[in-house]
Amino acid sequence: MKGVKNILTQTKYRIILSGILMTVGLTTIGWLKIRQVILESKWNSIIQKIESKGYQLKAEKIGFSGFFTVAISNASLKIQDLPVAEIKKLEIKPDLLSLLTEKPKIKNLEIDDGLIYAIKKNGFCNYCKLLDSDNEIKIKDNTQKYPSTQYQQIVTLLSKVPTNIKLDNLKIQYQKHKQNYKALINKFKKNDGEFQGLLVFYEENITSKMKIKGSIDGDDLTGKIEIYPYANQNDKLKIPVLEKRFGLNCLMEKATLRIISFINKKNTLSYEIEGSAQGLELIHPKLSERKIVIRNLKGDIQGKIGENVFEIDSSTNILVNDLEAQIYLKWVRGDNDKIALQLKTHKTQAENFISSLPEGSFENLKGIKARGKLSWFLKLNFDSKKPEQCQFISGMNDDGFQITKMGKTNLAKINQPFLHTVSVDGKPIRSFIVGPANPNYTPIDAIPFSMQQAVMYSEDAGFYGQKGFYLSAFRESIIQNFKKGKFARGGSTISMQLVKNVFLNPRKTLTRKAEEIFITWIIENENISSKKRMMEVYLNVIEFGNNIWGIGEASRHYFGKHPSQLTNKESVFIASLVPRPRVYQYLIQNDGSVSPNNWNFTAIQNRFIKKGIMSSEDTTRYLPGLKTKFRPNFPTEIEEEIPNQIDLEIFD
Repeated sequence: MKGVKNILTQTKYRIILSGILMTVGLTTIGWLKIRQVILESKWNSIIQKIESKGYQLKAEKIGFSGFFTVAISNASLKIQDLPVAEIKKLEIKPDLLSLLTEKPKIKNLEIDDGLIYAIKKNGFCNYCKLLDSDNEIKIKDNTQKYPSTQYQQIVTLLSKVPTNIKLDNLKIQYQKHKQNYKALINKFKKNDGEFQGLLVFYEENITSKMKIKGSIDGDDLTGKIEIYPYANQNDKLKIPVLEKRFGLNCLMEKATLRIISFINKKNTLSYEIEGSAQGLELIHPKLSERKIVIRNLKGDIQGKIGENVFEIDSSTNILVNDLEAQIYLKWVRGDNDKIALQLKTHKTQAENFISSLPEGSFENLKGIKARGKLSWFLKLNFDSKKPEQCQFISGMNDDGFQITKMGKTNLAKINQPFLHTVSVDGKPIRSFIVGPANPNYTPIDAIPFSMQQAVMYSEDAGFYGQKGFYLSAFRESIIQNFKKGKFARGGSTISMQLVKNVFLNPRKTLTRKAEEIFITWIIENENISSKKRMMEVYLNVIEFGNNIWGIGEASRHYFGKHPSQLTNKESVFIASLVPRPRVYQYLIQNDGSVSPNNWNFTAIQNRFIKKGIMSSEDTTRYLPGLKTKFRPNFPTEIEEEIPNQIDLEIFD
C-alpha cells in the first residue's frame, strides 16, 4: 500500500513538472513569435515621439541578440538633417520587473563604435528638446539656479542610468559658443556602482589621456574616483579644459577624489570632500616662469553652496607636502561681490616649512638650514561696492627661528661687494660690480640725504622705521588694482624692491612676489643687513632710465655731476623716475623743465615744499643743466602714479 502511494505521488509530481515545462515552452515559443512584433511596435512609438520633437530616428536593423536583449545596428538620430548621434551597435536589456510598471528601466546598456554630437550655440541646441520630458521633476522658476536643485536634478538623472554599462569606442563632440571639445570613451564598464575605463579628451591641439575607476552611489552622489595616466607610470596625467580656458597647463601622477557627503536642506547644499594629487605640475606665465611642482597635495574640504554663495568651512584642512594649513572662504556672488578669506598654516619646523614650499618657486631658499618653527597667516575682507573698506592682514610668526646655513643663495651677499646682473624682459643685458671697484658706485655717505628722502617718499615712506612691509600699502594695492581692473600697483617697500633687484627678476608672477616677500621677511627678521647698507645697495642698483642703473650713472647722465653735488630739486627729479624710469625719463620739455605729466615729480616736490626742505617760492619745474631726451611719438598723457605711501608722514 505504501509503495502504491509513492508511485502515485511521483506520478503527480511528474504531471505537475510536465505542465510547468509545457507552459514555459509554450510561453517561450509564444514570446519568440511575438517579441519582434512587440519590439517593432515599441520602436515605431519611439520614432513618433522623437519626430514630435523635430528629430529623425533611423536604424538599419532592430532585433534580439538574446532572450530579452534588444540589438540595434547602424542607428542614427538627426535634427534638421544635422547629426545628433550615430551608433554602429547598440544592445539594451530591460529590467524585467520594471516592465510591469509604467516606467521601464534599462538594466544593461552596451554601445560599440558610436558618435554623439552635442551643439549649443547661436541660439541653436540640437539636444535640448530631448531633455524635455513630462517625467522630469517639476521645479519652480525661482529655484532653478539653486545648487541644491541642480544636485537633485543630477540625482534624478543618475537614477535613470542603467545598472550595467559597457562602452567601446564611443566618441563625443561638444560645442558651446566658441568652446569645442571632443572625447573618446573606450573599454568603459559599469557594474552596479563600480566603474572603470579609458578616457581621451581633445581640445584643438591638446590631448589628455587618462584611466578612471571608482564607485558612486546614485542616491546621494557619494563615492570615490581615481584618475591615472593613460599609458605607463612615467607618463603624466594632463587635466583637460584648464589650458584652453585659463592657459594653465596642469599635470599629475595620480588624483583621487572622495565625496563623503552631500546634504540638501533649505536650498543649500552642504558638502564634505576629500581629495589628493601626487606629482602635481603647474605651468602658467602669471604663476611662475618655471614649472611649479607639488609632490603631495591633500585636502579635507567642507562647506556649503547656496544661491550666489560659495563657502569653505574653517574646519577645512589642506596639506602641501609637509605643510598643513586651515582655510576659510566665503564668496557672495552677484552685483555686489563680497569675499572673506582666512588662511593659517600650522606652526611647523622651519626646515620643513621651507622644504614644503612648491619646487620651482623659492629657488633662492633651496637647501637652507634653520632651527625653530614658522607659521603664516592671512586675512582678507573685500566688498566690490566698498573697495575702500577693504581689510587686509598678513604676517609670519616665528618661534626661535634662526638660519644656521644659507641655501642656494647667500642672502648676506649684499653686505659686501658683489657682481650684479640686470635683465630686461627676462634677458641679461649688463653686469657690474656693486662696490668701490665700480667708478659709478656711490657710498651712502656721499649721497645727499634729500635723495634718500625723495626716494622714500616715492617708494617707502617709513623705510627706516618698519620691518620690510606696510600692510596699508598692500591694502591700497588691492583697492587700486581692483578699480583699474589690472595689476597696476604692487605695494612694494624699498626692502622688497631691493630683494627683487638683487636676488630675483622683475617679471610679475605670483611665485616671484611670494618669494620676494619671504626673503624680505628673512633679511629683516634676521637682521642680515643694516637699513643703512640696504639703502646704499638699493640706490646703486635700481633703474633710473633706459640702461641707466644706480644713482651714480643717473646723476652723471641727467646732470653731468657726482651724486654728492645734487641739489634738492635734482634729487626730486631723479627719485621721480623710479616707478616708471623708461617712461618718466622722456617727460622733459625743450626748455629743460619737467613735464607736468610727471605726476610723481609734482607729488615729491610738493611734499618737500610742505616740509620746508625746498622754498615755498620754488615751485618751478625748471632744472638748469637737465639733459633733454625725447622719444618720437611719445603720448602726451599718461596715467597718474600714486605714491606707495602717500598717506604716511615720512619725516615725523
